[in-house]
Amino acid sequence: MTSELHSSNGSSADAVSMAERFRSHDWPSTPLGPQESWPESLRLILDVCFSSQFPIAVWWGPDLIQFYNEGYRPILGATKHPQAFGRSARETWPEIWTTIGPMIEQVMSRGEAVRGEDMELTLERNGYPELCYFTFSYSPIRDLSGNIVGMFTAAVETTERVLSERRQRFQMTVADRSRELGEPDEVIAAATELLANHLNVSRAYYAEIDASTRTFHIPAKWTVSRNLPDLPEAGRIEDFSPALLCSLRKGLPFIAYDLQTDERTSMYAPAYAALAIRSIVIVPLVKSGCLRANFNLAHTEARRWTNEDIAIVTMVAERTWEAIERARAESALRMENENTKRAEAALRQLDHRKNEFLAMLAHELRNPLAPISAAADLLRVAKLDEARISQTSRVITRQVAHLNSLVDDLMDVSRVTRGLVKLNRQLVDAKRIIADAVEQVGPLIEARRHQLVVHTAPEAAYILGDYKRLVQVLTNLLHNAAKYTPEGGHIVLRMEVCDGQVSFMVADNGVGMQPDLVKRAFELFVQGERTPDRSAGGLGIGLALVKSLVELHQGKVSVVSRGVGTGSEFTVMLPRVSRPSESYVSEHDAKLQLSDTCLRLMVVDDNVDAAQMLGMLLQAVGHQVSIEHESQRALERARIERPDACLLDIGLPDMDGNELARRLRAQHETAGSLLIAITGYGQEHDREVANAAGFDHHFVKPIDTAQLIALLSELVDDKVADQAVGRHGLQRRTPSD
Repeated sequence: MTSELHSSNGSSADAVSMAERFRSHDWPSTPLGPQESWPESLRLILDVCFSSQFPIAVWWGPDLIQFYNEGYRPILGATKHPQAFGRSARETWPEIWTTIGPMIEQVMSRGEAVRGEDMELTLERNGYPELCYFTFSYSPIRDLSGNIVGMFTAAVETTERVLSERRQRFQMTVADRSRELGEPDEVIAAATELLANHLNVSRAYYAEIDASTRTFHIPAKWTVSRNLPDLPEAGRIEDFSPALLCSLRKGLPFIAYDLQTDERTSMYAPAYAALAIRSIVIVPLVKSGCLRANFNLAHTEARRWTNEDIAIVTMVAERTWEAIERARAESALRMENENTKRAEAALRQLDHRKNEFLAMLAHELRNPLAPISAAADLLRVAKLDEARISQTSRVITRQVAHLNSLVDDLMDVSRVTRGLVKLNRQLVDAKRIIADAVEQVGPLIEARRHQLVVHTAPEAAYILGDYKRLVQVLTNLLHNAAKYTPEGGHIVLRMEVCDGQVSFMVADNGVGMQPDLVKRAFELFVQGERTPDRSAGGLGIGLALVKSLVELHQGKVSVVSRGVGTGSEFTVMLPRVSRPSESYVSEHDAKLQLSDTCLRLMVVDDNVDAAQMLGMLLQAVGHQVSIEHESQRALERARIERPDACLLDIGLPDMDGNELARRLRAQHETAGSLLIAITGYGQEHDREVANAAGFDHHFVKPIDTAQLIALLSELVDDKVADQAVGRHGLQRRTPSD
């Protein structure tokens, strides 16, 4: 038989290899005994087995002694071949015997052939559990008497095809699910859940990478159990092994079967263990040469990741990236469309309000023009006595004054909204503002028979501002309350002082406002519902003017109303000056008062003329002034002279004023000095940056010199008080002082 096997397969090295194995095997020691004693049926079936290029195995006798050809060897793998040759099949396939044993019994006991199509089996043929698929047939082998003496196995491994088909179906599922979702986080959450369930892993998560800072951010993830520790939302990649970032930057997947034993991660195993991760696969997403993100699979136990696992993760990672980019593009497009729609709606609304304003303006102008025209006609055609002429003249005077008031309002709001108004700042008593505003609106209050109640704080309160404009603010609010409150209404004006602020509140029990009107109350040309007789009057610019003037004083104005018929409440908040200073003077005063106690001041500005002029002004009011034009020299000089206050330009060339302020705060000698920013940068962001750098006050060029002198006078008072109780040095003020 040996010569027959050899001659029939002499052209095939693989067949020869198996034939040689057959010849060299110690058959006498097996239950089959020496070859000479074998039945003819075994010889014949083995000749078929070894001659075939199809994977074939023969299991013979009650012990199912195993023979197989070269085509069958890959099915056995590296750990089962060649030991399986000539041994019992039960010993070879213990891991799947519960599945195939009943089928073998059906063949050997009942002589019934068995066929399987893409049967799923988990084999341990290469040292680890491996999911495989086979199409096979088991057929009985009979001797000449018809007795079943063995089993003929023909098998084809279909693992690659089955997994490919599964991968394609899964790919379609991922694609279909991604198309249904509109937000990036939704896409990520769906992809991680689908993949984790498909591969039966503990976790799946998507991480965005900032390669420059070596950090990651996890926007969405899926976990099989809530009992597992939460993953961090962000962190450093190198905390989980430097080899990780190195591999990912090259575009190579990072695969660890067991993080505790893998030499790349064993030192970092505690970090993974804290997250209940023992095995991991990380697939990078490198776009345009830059590492942008990665897709991760993690398992609580050691796991042998297969090529199929890696292929699926890679596919899902790419699909997820594409879906995220699509979702972000669509979201940006939606946002752009929404912004366009909002802009178009705003333009339509603005056009509508413009038309309403022109109609209101025409009406308001015609109101005084009608009596003026009638009076002119009367003077022209009638012979009037002196009393009638005087009466007619007074009508013309009143109506012209009304016309002037309308024009002044228009010009006022135009100048304020374009930033052309210059405030005449001085120390103003808040109670005086109230008194003058009440006096101006008194005739309208009386004419409409309203009850006006005024409450003022018991203590004095001062505001640094333009007296005329502040009175105008309160007058407009009171006038507005009187107009929109039915006759015989109730109006309250309240002043309070709290936390360095002076507040004015004007409340009425009038018509109130709907929520949408509350939101737009301070916009130009916005008015509440007007009656047919237009008794409320006005052009819809008063509240817009109030808001602009209040903000020019670094204040805030707000309004609340619970709805139509519930009245309205306006609140103005303005910074309070802690107390009036005798050294303070108005911008229009002719001379500056000298301080009784001088301060040590340092002016730092690279503009020589600006520094000299400011220094001369400060010297003129009695202070000791030193001037520097470079930050480093100023820092060194301040350490020696220890100035009470430093007035610093922000736009210095060698070290900007913010950095200089930080260093002055850091050195012991100037840590308590008052720091004042003198700058051309006046935006809210600039003030926030300056405050964070350590500045106490912020003045915008051209500075309000009267306000600066008043501030320094307060510092003088503090210094005198400190000296009186024997203390040295000055306490740093906060911007609210």
